[in-house]
Amino acid sequence: MVENATGGAGSKADMARRSQPFSLLRSFSILSFLSLSAVSVASALVLSWFLETHLLQREGVVMMQLVQSMADAEGAAGYFDKPDDAAVIERFARQIVNTPDGVRANLYDQKGKIVWSSEPLLIDENLENEDVEASLAGNLSVEIGSVDEEKKAEHIHWPPGIDKFVEYYIPVRSGEGSVVGVVELYKTPQALIDMIRDGTRLIWVGALLGGAFVYLVQFWIVRRGAALIRRQQAALIDTEKMAVMGEIAAAVVHGVRNPLAAIRSCSELIRDDPTDGARELSQDIIAEVDLLERSVRDLLVISSLRPDAERNADIASVVDRAVADAARRLKRAGIAIDVELPPSLPPVRGNPELLAKVVSTLIANAHEAMPSGGRITVAAELQGRDLAVSVRDTGSGLSKTASAPEKGEFKPFATGKRTGLGLGLFLAQRLLDRCGGTLALENAATGGATATLRLQRAS
Repeated sequence: MVENATGGAGSKADMARRSQPFSLLRSFSILSFLSLSAVSVASALVLSWFLETHLLQREGVVMMQLVQSMADAEGAAGYFDKPDDAAVIERFARQIVNTPDGVRANLYDQKGKIVWSSEPLLIDENLENEDVEASLAGNLSVEIGSVDEEKKAEHIHWPPGIDKFVEYYIPVRSGEGSVVGVVELYKTPQALIDMIRDGTRLIWVGALLGGAFVYLVQFWIVRRGAALIRRQQAALIDTEKMAVMGEIAAAVVHGVRNPLAAIRSCSELIRDDPTDGARELSQDIIAEVDLLERSVRDLLVISSLRPDAERNADIASVVDRAVADAARRLKRAGIAIDVELPPSLPPVRGNPELLAKVVSTLIANAHEAMPSGGRITVAAELQGRDLAVSVRDTGSGLSKTASAPEKGEFKPFATGKRTGLGLGLFLAQRLLDRCGGTLALENAATGGATATLRLQRAS
């Protein structure tokens, strides 16, 4: 084997990429759906939070202005500092509780102690509450709460039938503007709660429908683009068919050259001695002509350029056919051939005729590398999910150029032999590409060279 070739023109990763072509539409469908879903959900969450916060804050400002005006009208602000008139604070607190949708109210002094409550058990209690501390610092706090979720001490003896409420922590200021107390008010403004719920629902519906609309529009565009790419690929294949006709013409020369030489030699012998051995030589001529006919038929199959990785082949039958084609020629050259195939090999992906052509090419190369005779061994073994078929010879081995050609490719019309076109391994690689396999060449440690086909097991 001395044709220009690479020492390892393929790998498992390359074979996997070829067997699983990139799908633009499938990749877009998954990635675009995930990204648009994430954006839609994130947008809905942010807008829902903004709507709820904005409406509650606006409601809280209105309520704070109302409470402050009540405190100023009743003079209740002074009670928090100096509680000398219980009737004033009682009147003030009752007005707060009796506001529309009011449920409960607690009044805190500057130390955070409850000085009045609509629940008498809470009066004089000093409860730890971060919202009260924030309001004593002058901050308004409004939030939607639930009795079951909050589990605060202020919720004891809560009126039955009320689960959702709006809780206000409103700072009360003196005439000088300093905070003298805090009003904690619980209300059930159903209109506000319904508005927040309906607004949130509208936001989610809008975000999801908007994301779906954008996804469908993009999907339509990408689908049209994928269809256009497929049409362009078909056009490129047609162009490649035209270009490959030149390769086929050269391949015909390569395939019929050796059989024609044998036919010529036999014919000359018959002419010189028409009686001795004429029958055997005639049989040789017939066998070589049959081989020529099969080579031309195989070339016609090759020229179709249809993918063959979806077909299955029995590697034992493939090897038997290739060995049978070469047996007579190898015997005359004094070359022995051994076949070492394990029993019950699984089928592989690929066209049986094309794979037989590849093995025949490798055997022919091994033959040419041993002009003085030798031995060829064809073996196979399972390697994970792949089946490796090797063709070893006892010839002179690969030249340095043939062992490591430029860019790891089998170049056409490049060879280290004195005779030959350098097309055998190039065509073999093309056939293996169509079957989803790879080809690698290397010098054997014991001498000679080894060509290894790596084929995918049929699923």
